[in-house]
Amino acid sequence: MIKKLLKIIAWLLLIILVATLVIQSPYIYRRYYTYPRMKSALEEIEKTWHQPARIDDGLKDFRGVMHNHSYLSHDSEGTPEQMAAAARQADIDFIFMTDHYNGLQDREVITKGVRGEFGGVLFFVGVETNKGLMPFFIDNAVIDLQKPAQEIINDINSAGGLVFIVHPDEPHDWAMQGYAGMEIYNLHADAKKAEMSLWDRLFETLWSMDKYPMQVYYNLFREPTEYLRIWDGLTQSRKIVGIAGNDSHQNNGIRFMVTDDQTVALRDTAKASKKPIYEIKSRPLLWLIKTLSDDFSPGRTLYRLDSDLYWRSFHFVNTHILAAERSERAFYEALRNGHCFVAFDSLCRATGFIYIAESRQGRAVMGDDIAFAPDLVLKAASPVSARLKLIRNGEQVLETDGDYLEYQVKEPGTYRVEAHLLVRDQILPWIYSNPIYVNPISFMRP
Repeated sequence: MIKKLLKIIAWLLLIILVATLVIQSPYIYRRYYTYPRMKSALEEIEKTWHQPARIDDGLKDFRGVMHNHSYLSHDSEGTPEQMAAAARQADIDFIFMTDHYNGLQDREVITKGVRGEFGGVLFFVGVETNKGLMPFFIDNAVIDLQKPAQEIINDINSAGGLVFIVHPDEPHDWAMQGYAGMEIYNLHADAKKAEMSLWDRLFETLWSMDKYPMQVYYNLFREPTEYLRIWDGLTQSRKIVGIAGNDSHQNNGIRFMVTDDQTVALRDTAKASKKPIYEIKSRPLLWLIKTLSDDFSPGRTLYRLDSDLYWRSFHFVNTHILAAERSERAFYEALRNGHCFVAFDSLCRATGFIYIAESRQGRAVMGDDIAFAPDLVLKAASPVSARLKLIRNGEQVLETDGDYLEYQVKEPGTYRVEAHLLVRDQILPWIYSNPIYVNPISFMRP
């Protein structure tokens, strides 16, 4: 009888083991096959990095993040010290803060925000409003959300700020006037599109996030085709600067915390004041946890598992700003003029990418407008070999493999460059430049 019982138990354990392996097989496959191969291929590409010959434009390439949240937002506990440390780890130069702003009562989001050099990183203060607007350089702006969005944009422009449209996946009145630009990619929107279940996110994090964080992020990646379509449509009639939205919160994870009532609460990694996901109240289980814990004081985090640590979202995608110097005024001018490009530096360093227009009449860099001329030539240079595409008014006019692209302009239009990397059997988007506007006459900036 005992032998029979043991045999049944053994079979049950075997079935459980096999079922577990079947359920976990996609995560195991990516952890031990897909992700290592991708990382190895990217390391080989990175070894070929070289600095393209610079043009004498007086501009320097600064890499950083736009759209970042801290403890001043309702859904984050991040501190300036944590962000500065994460920025150093991700090797970026600047952070544009955009804590949530829901009305005049949230003025402290602007007044308490870190600005200037802090921990070796250049900080700028902006906000994210509940009307889909993300203004920067707003020290003197009064943002009254009771007004229509167009009036808010007008007020911010009058105060010397720049307004960007945030979350391109959400409904917007793109016909509004005066906004400087838009996010052409948003990491949070990308994660939503992936539609991963809670269990998928948990198991992917447990298996691979620690060793292959950027590869896990790329498993979520979806090319922003629809946002690029919107952008291409808008830039045919006016200047719209494209930036990346990192939407960093450091709040995507789980933690077990000791409560004031000496129970254990399962929470996400946003504000600890939020209602817990689950609360452990079983006396025997609490006794066991307390016995195994070296500190069971209220507020103590017993275990924490993070997916979106600041340095990970900082490193995944970046906005490169081409500015004359490392200062607020220089960055303002660069952003206003569109002297910037979006790059997934987690694939390969994009620092050094160049895109210009030249004719006998002069030279333009990305974001500029230049008059059409018979001898006008567009040139792009990449620090590694890539698939370079030239897009005019949303339509591809040239594609070439290598580290250099040159095109004799045949007609006016809005021209931008994309660079894609061949990573084993995948073609992955890497760089999106801002356009050069080739026009019979120059556009007026907002």
